Amino acid sequence: MAFIISSFLLSTAGGTETERLNRFSVKTGCFKLVAKLYGNAPSKDLVHSETSSVTKKAFDILKDKGEIPSSSKYTGKELSIFLVK
Repeated sequence: MAFIISSFLLSTAGGTETERLNRFSVKTGCFKLVAKLYGNAPSKDLVHSETSSVTKKAFDILKDKGEIPSSSKYTGKELSIFLVK
């Protein structure tokens, strides 16, 4: 999960064309993985609830990276909100 979240935060600007394409490819692949997770989840609770271990892990990573304010409380909707943003 840390790799996926970090990949979403990659900038596709700067560096050589090969480096930009590599970052773009990684970022695209990670979005596809998360799309599969959301699309194939047996219930929304796997990725969009307070009981979700996936979303809890994403919340912790996003908080550590400063993408969510440190004062935020876990609601289970952070991964979805981050992805929409």
